[in-house]
Amino acid sequence: MPEDFAARFARPAQGSRSHLTTWFRPTASSRPRCPPPAPAWSGSATKRSAHTTNSTCWTPLNRHNPPWAGLAADPDGQGQEDEEEEEWQPVAGDLARAVLLLVVRAPRAFRGRPAYIRGIPADSMAPVLDDAQRYLAWLGAQGPLATVHPWTAVTAADLAQRIRRRTLAPTRGAGRLLWMCEQMATPAHTHQLVPGMWQAARARGIDSPDWPGTTPPSVCRLHPADYRALLNTRTTGTAITLHPDRAHIRAPRSATLITWNGAATARHTTADGFVEAPYPSPRPDDPSAGRTGAAVFTRGDRTTAGWATACTSAN
Repeated sequence: MPEDFAARFARPAQGSRSHLTTWFRPTASSRPRCPPPAPAWSGSATKRSAHTTNSTCWTPLNRHNPPWAGLAADPDGQGQEDEEEEEWQPVAGDLARAVLLLVVRAPRAFRGRPAYIRGIPADSMAPVLDDAQRYLAWLGAQGPLATVHPWTAVTAADLAQRIRRRTLAPTRGAGRLLWMCEQMATPAHTHQLVPGMWQAARARGIDSPDWPGTTPPSVCRLHPADYRALLNTRTTGTAITLHPDRAHIRAPRSATLITWNGAATARHTTADGFVEAPYPSPRPDDPSAGRTGAAVFTRGDRTTAGWATACTSAN
């Protein structure tokens, strides 16, 4: 996965009043100095310095070993500038960056409902994770519309489900199976049934919703006809073969296919279940030109080829 996914793509629209407006670290030219604006959650991780003898006006509770230290290795490429500073300074977005990196890299830390997670109070994480889950789910829903790059939609949809069900400690790629469990539980019984469904599936070695058969599990709350309709919305059986100039794709009828060449994307649909889709022409001066691929989207499900396949089944 390209590094620093959240910081690059989880940016709110201009003028948004969401927590997202203070989450993500500003650029070097816009980095707040003495003092930076205090985000709503800053009281739990930082304190106002009683003395301002240098440029450090916000002091971490443990300046030399903050709880999020070591989670990312210079994600903004500002290492040279940071070395010139006398000491580390927290800025708006550090807490959100730490929380999202914890979900991605240490899902077991969220198992159950601990009061503190790697030194960060769980209560201070809640508004960050709630806003992140909604925004990432929205990004994931853009996949069939081709309004964002397919890999963005695939990874965002997976991470949104993992954040939503973080107390189950889901790993990368668990989003599709969690989505299937939620659909079978129905909205009225999601909170009650999804944990048991998830644990039963993982105990049987099931890592995705691509199982055979049409008999619903005993705990499924859907009528048999609705369950069969749900099975038809999966991308199960999709086969993507990438060639130098095009992709051969076999997918469910009426699925949406997206091919790409660098940043350029092209949208296709399946009428008879098979499509021979050419890659779009790359954009001028696109450094990622020549990196091609394809993804398949249905209502709620997705499959892709290449490195992003790691986001389609639980690891």
